[in-house]
Parts: sequence; C-alpha cells; structure tokens
Amino acid sequence: MSRKSVLILGGSHSELPLIRAARLMGLHIYTSGNRPDHPGHSLADNYFPGDFSNTDEMLDLFRRIKCDFIVSAANDYAYFSACTVAETLGLPGYDPIDTAKTLHHKHLFKQLASSLGMPITRFTTLFKTEGFGNIKSLSYPIVIKPVDLTGGKGISKLTHLDDLKNGISLARSLSKQEVLVIEEYFQGTLHSYSTIIQNYKVIFEYADNEYCYPNPYLVSTSNSIATVPANILSDLRQQTEKLARHLKLVDGILHCQFLYADSNYVILEYTRRSSGDLYSDVVEAVTGVRHSEQFLRNSMNLPFDLSKSPNIGDFVSRHCVFPEAPGKFSGVSIDKLLSPFVFSVTEALPHSHIFDANLNEKAAVVIMRFPSLSIMIEHQNNFHLNIKCIVN
Repeated sequence: MSRKSVLILGGSHSELPLIRAARLMGLHIYTSGNRPDHPGHSLADNYFPGDFSNTDEMLDLFRRIKCDFIVSAANDYAYFSACTVAETLGLPGYDPIDTAKTLHHKHLFKQLASSLGMPITRFTTLFKTEGFGNIKSLSYPIVIKPVDLTGGKGISKLTHLDDLKNGISLARSLSKQEVLVIEEYFQGTLHSYSTIIQNYKVIFEYADNEYCYPNPYLVSTSNSIATVPANILSDLRQQTEKLARHLKLVDGILHCQFLYADSNYVILEYTRRSSGDLYSDVVEAVTGVRHSEQFLRNSMNLPFDLSKSPNIGDFVSRHCVFPEAPGKFSGVSIDKLLSPFVFSVTEALPHSHIFDANLNEKAAVVIMRFPSLSIMIEHQNNFHLNIKCIVN
C-alpha cells in the first residue's frame, strides 16, 4: 500500500515542526512556496516552487500530484488557500472559506466580536472612499492596522491627528484589501492563548507571555509562564467557546492573542493556522503534547491525540534572532552565560543569505530551558544582547 501524502503550504523554519511531525507519521511530504532557500523544502520528499497565496495554483498542484491532505503554513494567505482547496475537494479539517475570512480579517473579526460582546478595543473601519469622520470618535493614541497582514506589517501607533495620513498610507501600501482597522491603543502585556476545540469546547489550552523587540508589533520572545490571573484565562476560555459555537467552527486548533492590564483584557485576534517561529515546539516542550501533530491529525480526519511525553521543563523561552545591520548571514553567537540553557538553535536561512536594510527578517530561533522562573526572568531581558546574528 502506498503512503498517504500531505501538501504543506510553505517550507520556512516555521513549518519545520509540521514537516517533522509528518515524517514521524509516515507521510509522503510535498511542500510548496516561492522561497527555495527556506530550510523545510530540503526535508520534504518533493518540493514544488509556487505561490501559496495563489489559490488556483495550489488547487491545481494538489490535483496534479494526487495528494491526500493539505496543511497550511504559518501564514494567513496560505491558510486561505488551504481552506479553499479543502472546501473545493471536500477535504477535512477546515472551516468554509467565508468563515475563515471572518475570523482572520481584522475588520470582520472586530465587527463579529463587538456583536458578541467580546472584550475588544474601541475601533472603526476606514475604506478608501471614506473620510476621517469616524476616527474622530476614538481617543488617542490609536493604532492603524491592515486587515490582512501578520507579523506587525503596516501597523502604526499614532499619538495625534497630524500623523494620520502617513499611518494610513503605510498600511494601504502593504495591504491587498480596501479597508483598514483603526482602534484605540490598549497599554498592556501581550500573551498568547492556544487551544484545541472539539464540539465547540476547549479540550486543551496553553498560555504564555510574549514580548516584541525591536519591532513593537512583531513578537520576538516568549516564555512559558502566562502572568495572567486564572479568572482572566477562565473568561477567555468562555469567550473562545462562544466564538466557536457562533461560527460553528470545525474541531481543531484555535489560537488567540490578547493584552492584559489592571484586571482587564482585550482580545486582539484569533487564528486557525499553524503559529510561526517554532511555537508548537515550545508547547510540546512544556506540556508534552505533540502540538504540531494535531494540525496534521485534524487535516487527516483523525482523532486528536493529547497523550503526553515527558516535558523538557516548565520554564522555557523562545527568542527570534534578527540582524542588526545589512550583510551576509554567517550564523548565531550566544554569550557563554546563556549557553548552558540553550535547548535548540534553528537557523531560518542559509549562510549565503544577504540581509538588506529591512531588518525584520528572522535569522534564527533559539529555544532555552531554565531550572527556575527566577533564572528565566533574570536572563530574558538580555536575550537581544546575549544572542546575536552574525553578519559579515
């Protein structure tokens, strides 16, 4: 009997947990993406260059290679393509594409969350044909966001009206959509809350702290302890289940980012795609649950397996390494004080890669384990000083 096959849309460092899990499950692995230098493609059985945001192209590829299952990269455009392929061909594990867009496009999610009474910031939407009238109802500072981008792309925090045109121009220059979201700024700590839902109920949950440096809207660091009261996480669980019931979401992973401050919290977004930068590796390291495998099992119509392997520790940090100057990538240096705690170093790009003046491209992800919470906290504020991208 021939092996079952999976098409993974993407092959960056963020897809490595999916590719490794697929290998352990005995699947024939196809990958596709337009970056042949990404490390995951060399680990696949077959790599097909392509644009995973092009739904028709991915549908044609899936049919042409006679694949069995499809799994999205850690990218919204890839997720939309996977949803469309699944909906067209009757594959398991994905919501209808309209539901996926309602959840992942920021303006549609904000409108839905508001109608459901979920805790979000005050906001308005701005279409190209509209003036700035609705924005005047918001209190500064405000944040302008493209509705269809991730990783902090196109986001601006504005403190007064004079900056409005520049912020809007930046967001529109990067977005494929006609509409922007403009919301009041909420000062709080950033956290993720990742769940698995089954019959609209949370059957697994994991929460952490997240930090953004140097880009204030791009997560660079996380640690495995969520410094959030239990009642907040309990309420967030209820909100998550309410959302799942309302949208009639299929079983699977439902991932949330939220801000917390002074006994209050606001939900920023939900996603159903794989989270990037080896997030699943950290979840597995802390909980023992094979997190990335659950994406595959869901896409294959297999029951979830939440059995646990021994974890590597309770105090785990993840740090993304960015270049500090343009030049040729030559590796990662780690200070000797931090070296004893390093669990893994995953380089995202080959050493031949040239970083340009845009320094938001990740060079590597370092995962560390610490013997105690106090030692983890002691080191985390200096990760960016003690872990460096070597550029020549």
